[in-house]
Amino acid sequence: MQSIDFLDKGPGADWVRRRAKLFEAGDYPDKGVTVAPETLQALANGFSQPVPVLVEHAESPLQLGFLIEVEAVENELFGVLSLSPEANALIDKSGAGALSLGISQDLTAIREVSVVRNPRVASARLFHDDLIRFEATTIDPIDFRMAYEALRNERENQLAKVEADRFIKEGRLLPCQRAAATALFRSREVMDVDGKSVPIRLLAQELIQQMPSRDFTKQLVPEKADFSNHLLLPEEAEFYRRHFPDVSLSAIAQQR
Repeated sequence: MQSIDFLDKGPGADWVRRRAKLFEAGDYPDKGVTVAPETLQALANGFSQPVPVLVEHAESPLQLGFLIEVEAVENELFGVLSLSPEANALIDKSGAGALSLGISQDLTAIREVSVVRNPRVASARLFHDDLIRFEATTIDPIDFRMAYEALRNERENQLAKVEADRFIKEGRLLPCQRAAATALFRSREVMDVDGKSVPIRLLAQELIQQMPSRDFTKQLVPEKADFSNHLLLPEEAEFYRRHFPDVSLSAIAQQR
Protein backbone atom coordinates (compact mmCIF):
# COMPACT_ATOMS: atom_id res chain seq x y z
CA MET A 1 0.00 0.00 0.00
CA GLN A 2 1.26 3.45 -0.93
CA SER A 3 0.91 5.69 2.12
CA ILE A 4 1.65 9.35 2.80
CA ASP A 5 1.94 10.70 6.33
CA PHE A 6 -0.64 13.44 6.71
CA LEU A 7 -0.81 15.43 9.94
CA ASP A 8 -2.45 18.77 10.56
CA LYS A 9 -0.98 21.48 12.76
CA GLY A 10 -4.37 23.09 13.34
CA PRO A 11 -5.04 23.78 17.01
CA GLY A 12 -6.99 20.94 18.57
CA ALA A 13 -7.86 19.44 15.18
CA ASP A 14 -8.05 15.66 15.21
CA TRP A 15 -8.29 14.57 11.61
CA VAL A 16 -10.03 11.32 10.80
CA ARG A 17 -8.72 8.52 8.64
CA ARG A 18 -11.35 6.46 6.85
CA ARG A 19 -10.80 3.49 4.59
CA ALA A 20 -12.78 3.39 1.38
CA LYS A 21 -13.26 1.52 -1.83
CA LEU A 22 -12.25 3.81 -4.69
CA PHE A 23 -12.57 1.95 -7.96
CA GLU A 24 -12.68 -1.44 -9.63
CA ALA A 25 -11.50 -3.06 -12.85
CA GLY A 26 -13.96 -3.43 -15.70
CA ASP A 27 -15.30 -1.97 -18.93
CA TYR A 28 -16.38 1.67 -19.01
CA PRO A 29 -17.92 2.10 -22.49
CA ASP A 30 -19.05 5.68 -21.89
CA LYS A 31 -15.39 6.60 -21.49
CA GLY A 32 -14.19 4.19 -24.13
CA VAL A 33 -11.76 2.43 -21.81
CA THR A 34 -11.24 -0.91 -20.17
CA VAL A 35 -9.52 -0.88 -16.79
CA ALA A 36 -7.52 -4.02 -16.05
CA PRO A 37 -6.26 -5.14 -12.60
CA GLU A 38 -2.77 -4.22 -13.80
CA THR A 39 -3.97 -0.65 -14.31
CA LEU A 40 -5.18 -0.50 -10.71
CA GLN A 41 -1.84 -1.81 -9.48
CA ALA A 42 -0.01 0.81 -11.54
CA LEU A 43 -2.23 3.54 -10.05
CA ALA A 44 -1.40 2.33 -6.55
CA ASN A 45 2.31 2.05 -7.28
CA GLY A 46 2.42 5.51 -8.83
CA PHE A 47 0.61 7.23 -5.98
CA SER A 48 3.20 9.51 -4.34
CA GLN A 49 1.42 12.77 -3.52
CA PRO A 50 -1.85 13.32 -1.65
CA VAL A 51 -4.80 14.46 -3.73
CA PRO A 52 -7.80 16.43 -2.49
CA VAL A 53 -11.26 15.25 -1.59
CA LEU A 54 -13.81 17.23 -3.61
CA VAL A 55 -17.58 17.29 -4.03
CA GLU A 56 -18.85 16.16 -7.45
CA HIS A 57 -15.38 16.67 -8.99
CA ALA A 58 -15.62 20.45 -8.52
CA GLU A 59 -12.99 22.70 -6.98
CA SER A 60 -14.13 24.76 -4.01
CA PRO A 61 -12.60 26.83 -1.20
CA LEU A 62 -13.75 24.19 1.29
CA GLN A 63 -11.03 21.84 2.49
CA LEU A 64 -12.59 18.45 3.14
CA GLY A 65 -9.48 16.34 3.25
CA PHE A 66 -7.06 14.30 1.20
CA LEU A 67 -6.57 10.83 -0.17
CA ILE A 68 -3.35 9.66 1.50
CA GLU A 69 -3.14 5.89 0.90
CA VAL A 70 -3.90 3.69 -2.08
CA GLU A 71 -3.87 -0.10 -2.35
CA ALA A 72 -4.81 -2.45 -5.20
CA VAL A 73 -6.34 -5.78 -4.19
CA GLU A 74 -7.07 -8.02 -7.17
CA ASN A 75 -9.86 -6.25 -9.12
CA GLU A 76 -10.45 -3.44 -6.63
CA LEU A 77 -8.72 -0.26 -5.57
CA PHE A 78 -8.89 0.82 -1.93
CA GLY A 79 -7.58 3.85 -0.10
CA VAL A 80 -7.51 5.89 3.06
CA LEU A 81 -9.00 9.36 3.23
CA SER A 82 -7.86 11.88 5.82
CA LEU A 83 -10.85 14.11 6.57
CA SER A 84 -11.20 17.21 8.70
CA PRO A 85 -13.48 16.69 11.72
CA GLU A 86 -16.08 19.02 10.22
CA ALA A 87 -16.06 17.25 6.85
CA ASN A 88 -16.32 13.85 8.48
CA ALA A 89 -19.24 14.95 10.65
CA LEU A 90 -21.02 16.49 7.66
CA ILE A 91 -20.59 13.33 5.59
CA ASP A 92 -21.95 11.19 8.38
CA LYS A 93 -24.86 13.52 9.11
CA SER A 94 -25.91 13.80 5.47
CA GLY A 95 -25.49 10.11 4.75
CA ALA A 96 -23.12 10.94 1.90
CA GLY A 97 -20.43 8.35 1.39
CA ALA A 98 -20.42 7.39 -2.27
CA LEU A 99 -17.13 8.13 -3.99
CA SER A 100 -15.89 8.71 -7.52
CA LEU A 101 -12.25 8.67 -8.49
CA GLY A 102 -10.76 11.30 -10.79
CA ILE A 103 -8.09 9.69 -13.00
CA SER A 104 -5.90 11.19 -15.71
CA GLN A 105 -6.91 10.52 -19.31
CA ASP A 106 -4.05 8.07 -19.81
CA LEU A 107 -5.11 6.12 -16.68
CA THR A 108 -1.73 6.56 -15.02
CA ALA A 109 -2.43 8.95 -12.15
CA ILE A 110 -5.08 9.73 -9.55
CA ARG A 111 -6.04 13.41 -9.63
CA GLU A 112 -8.73 13.59 -6.93
CA VAL A 113 -11.49 11.66 -5.21
CA SER A 114 -14.98 13.12 -4.89
CA VAL A 115 -17.98 12.62 -2.69
CA VAL A 116 -20.79 12.20 -5.23
CA ARG A 117 -24.49 11.50 -5.43
CA ASN A 118 -24.26 8.93 -8.24
CA PRO A 119 -20.97 6.99 -8.23
CA ARG A 120 -19.75 5.31 -11.41
CA VAL A 121 -18.89 2.25 -9.32
CA ALA A 122 -21.88 1.48 -7.12
CA SER A 123 -19.77 -0.06 -4.34
CA ALA A 124 -17.24 2.80 -4.21
CA ARG A 125 -17.79 4.44 -0.85
CA LEU A 126 -16.44 5.26 2.58
CA PHE A 127 -16.45 2.51 5.17
CA HIS A 128 -18.06 3.25 8.53
CA ASP A 129 -16.40 0.58 10.64
CA ASP A 130 -12.77 1.56 10.15
CA LEU A 131 -12.12 4.99 11.65
CA ILE A 132 -8.79 6.03 13.13
CA ARG A 133 -8.49 9.35 14.88
CA PHE A 134 -5.07 10.91 15.31
CA GLU A 135 -3.79 14.20 16.62
CA ALA A 136 -2.11 16.73 14.36
CA THR A 137 1.57 17.35 15.00
CA THR A 138 3.93 18.04 12.14
CA ILE A 139 2.74 18.68 8.59
CA ASP A 140 0.45 21.47 7.49
CA PRO A 141 -2.20 20.36 4.96
CA ILE A 142 -1.60 23.62 3.11
CA ASP A 143 1.77 22.15 2.08
CA PHE A 144 -0.10 19.26 0.46
CA ARG A 145 -2.48 21.64 -1.28
CA MET A 146 0.48 23.58 -2.71
CA ALA A 147 2.18 20.36 -3.85
CA TYR A 148 -1.03 19.18 -5.47
CA GLU A 149 -1.54 22.50 -7.26
CA ALA A 150 2.05 22.44 -8.52
CA LEU A 151 1.64 18.95 -9.92
CA ARG A 152 -1.73 19.84 -11.41
CA ASN A 153 -0.34 22.93 -13.12
CA GLU A 154 2.58 20.95 -14.51
CA ARG A 155 0.26 18.27 -15.83
CA GLU A 156 -2.12 20.81 -17.39
CA ASN A 157 0.82 22.56 -19.08
CA GLN A 158 2.01 19.27 -20.55
CA LEU A 159 -1.44 18.33 -21.84
CA ALA A 160 -1.95 21.81 -23.34
CA LYS A 161 1.36 21.61 -25.19
CA VAL A 162 0.57 18.12 -26.48
CA GLU A 163 -2.83 19.33 -27.74
CA ALA A 164 -1.30 22.35 -29.48
CA ASP A 165 1.38 20.18 -31.12
CA ARG A 166 -1.32 17.78 -32.32
CA PHE A 167 -3.18 20.57 -34.09
CA ILE A 168 0.05 21.82 -35.63
CA LYS A 169 0.81 18.33 -36.89
CA GLU A 170 -2.69 18.10 -38.35
CA GLY A 171 -2.17 21.39 -40.17
CA ARG A 172 -4.86 23.28 -38.25
CA LEU A 173 -2.41 25.62 -36.53
CA LEU A 174 0.82 27.33 -37.55
CA PRO A 175 3.87 26.84 -35.32
CA CYS A 176 3.80 30.57 -34.51
CA GLN A 177 0.35 30.04 -32.96
CA ARG A 178 1.52 27.39 -30.49
CA ALA A 179 1.96 29.75 -27.50
CA ALA A 180 -1.49 31.34 -27.86
CA ALA A 181 -3.20 27.97 -28.32
CA THR A 182 -1.38 26.49 -25.32
CA ALA A 183 -2.51 29.38 -23.13
CA LEU A 184 -6.13 28.84 -24.18
CA PHE A 185 -5.91 25.09 -23.54
CA ARG A 186 -4.57 25.79 -20.03
CA SER A 187 -7.39 28.19 -19.16
CA ARG A 188 -9.74 27.26 -16.33
CA GLU A 189 -12.12 30.11 -17.12
CA VAL A 190 -15.62 29.59 -18.51
CA MET A 191 -17.80 31.58 -20.90
CA ASP A 192 -21.55 31.82 -21.28
CA VAL A 193 -22.61 30.25 -24.58
CA ASP A 194 -26.34 30.08 -25.30
CA GLY A 195 -27.08 30.19 -21.59
CA LYS A 196 -24.57 27.49 -20.70
CA SER A 197 -21.21 27.87 -18.99
CA VAL A 198 -18.59 26.29 -21.24
CA PRO A 199 -14.85 26.06 -20.43
CA ILE A 200 -12.76 28.27 -22.69
CA ARG A 201 -10.33 25.43 -23.35
CA LEU A 202 -13.15 23.33 -24.83
CA LEU A 203 -14.34 26.21 -27.00
CA ALA A 204 -10.81 26.73 -28.30
CA GLN A 205 -10.36 23.04 -29.04
CA GLU A 206 -13.69 22.85 -30.87
CA LEU A 207 -12.94 25.98 -32.91
CA ILE A 208 -9.51 24.73 -33.99
CA GLN A 209 -10.82 21.24 -34.69
CA GLN A 210 -13.24 22.75 -37.21
CA MET A 211 -10.44 24.53 -39.06
CA PRO A 212 -9.49 22.97 -42.42
CA SER A 213 -6.43 20.76 -42.29
CA ARG A 214 -3.58 21.95 -44.50
CA ASP A 215 -0.11 20.63 -45.18
CA PHE A 216 2.00 23.70 -44.50
CA THR A 217 5.16 21.82 -45.51
CA LYS A 218 4.05 21.88 -49.16
CA GLN A 219 4.19 24.82 -51.56
CA LEU A 220 0.89 26.68 -51.41
CA VAL A 221 1.39 28.77 -54.61
CA PRO A 222 2.43 26.73 -57.65
CA GLU A 223 5.30 27.97 -59.74
CA LYS A 224 4.43 29.53 -63.07
CA ALA A 225 4.74 26.97 -65.80
CA ASP A 226 7.46 27.62 -68.38
CA PHE A 227 6.26 26.63 -71.84
CA SER A 228 8.94 28.55 -73.71
CA ASN A 229 11.26 25.61 -74.23
CA HIS A 230 8.43 23.68 -75.89
CA LEU A 231 6.74 26.35 -78.03
CA LEU A 232 9.45 28.90 -78.91
CA LEU A 233 12.41 28.42 -81.18
CA PRO A 234 15.76 29.51 -79.71
CA GLU A 235 15.98 32.53 -82.05
CA GLU A 236 12.39 33.51 -81.14
CA ALA A 237 13.15 33.34 -77.46
CA GLU A 238 16.25 35.49 -77.96
CA PHE A 239 14.21 38.05 -79.94
CA TYR A 240 11.58 38.42 -77.23
CA ARG A 241 14.20 38.61 -74.47
CA ARG A 242 15.98 41.41 -76.26
CA HIS A 243 12.99 43.50 -77.35
CA PHE A 244 10.39 42.63 -74.72
CA PRO A 245 12.39 42.00 -71.51
CA ASP A 246 9.41 42.76 -69.26
CA VAL A 247 7.20 40.10 -70.81
CA SER A 248 7.57 36.53 -69.64
CA LEU A 249 8.44 33.95 -72.29
CA SER A 250 5.84 31.61 -70.79
CA ALA A 251 3.12 34.22 -71.31
CA ILE A 252 4.22 34.70 -74.93
CA ALA A 253 4.30 30.93 -75.52
CA GLN A 254 0.81 30.51 -74.07
CA GLN A 255 -0.54 33.07 -76.55
CA ARG A 256 0.67 31.10 -79.55
